[in-house]
Parts: sequence; structure tokens; C-alpha cells
Amino acid sequence: RLMLRPEQLRFHGDPAGDAHVSRRAFEGALVRLKVESPVGALSIEVAARSAPEVDAPGRVSIEGEVWALPAA
Repeated sequence: RLMLRPEQLRFHGDPAGDAHVSRRAFEGALVRLKVESPVGALSIEVAARSAPEVDAPGRVSIEGEVWALPAA
């Protein structure tokens, strides 16, 4: 299991991507996206001015360190 913070994830619009935006929630200058991906649902924060539309296809990347959690 890995631990990531929402601000570490990036959504990149890409018609050939294997992820898509399923929901958007406005939070001031930020928009929290719910993105469905091959690894499951992800929460990603983006600037409101560049937030993709619901159903937009794309891919997800990670910025920064990832922490491994011990098995439960």
C-alpha cells in the first residue's frame, strides 16, 4: 500500500488516457476531482482555472515522494 496526498497527483488531459474525471467539487481557488483510474478512484486537486470537465479522459502522474505503508 502507498500513501499519497491529493496535491501530489496530477491529471493530464489525454484522449488516449486510461483515467477519466467522474466528479468535480469547487473549493475556492481549487477544484477537487474524483478520477476513476485502473488502480481505483483518486482524489486530485487542481487550480480552478484549469479544471477539466466531468468525463474528460486523461492520465495520472505523481509528483514528489511516495510513502510505503506496512501491510496490515
